[in-house]
Amino acid sequence: MANTNWNTYNFNSETPPAPPGRVNVVFQNDGARPMTNISAFVATGTGSFFQEMVSVTVGATTGTLSNTPTYILGIYRNGLLMIADTAGTASPDYTISGATFTLFYAALAGDVFYAIYSY
Repeated sequence: MANTNWNTYNFNSETPPAPPGRVNVVFQNDGARPMTNISAFVATGTGSFFQEMVSVTVGATTGTLSNTPTYILGIYRNGLLMIADTAGTASPDYTISGATFTLFYAALAGDVFYAIYSY
């Protein structure tokens, strides 16, 4: 039988501490007794993930993000995750330096670029 005594659960967002480069989820409840709703959220701003559509001119090979990323979850071209150029990458799609990414293949008419990253 499941434990229904919510007072025995720790919803503390600081214990245990998050690993380096990560944040713990903050849990909240509706305050009702018995507790009927539990939800979680992650604070926005620095340290959170940010999504933006990036404008790249047709025929161009560079795009600039609004912020300099500390971690990139992904850069997408037409909904497909592109492969970053890292040591040993077989067929990379882009490199990044600061807030600017450089494509290995120029943008085509109709291409849509999205980036998801933290800064």
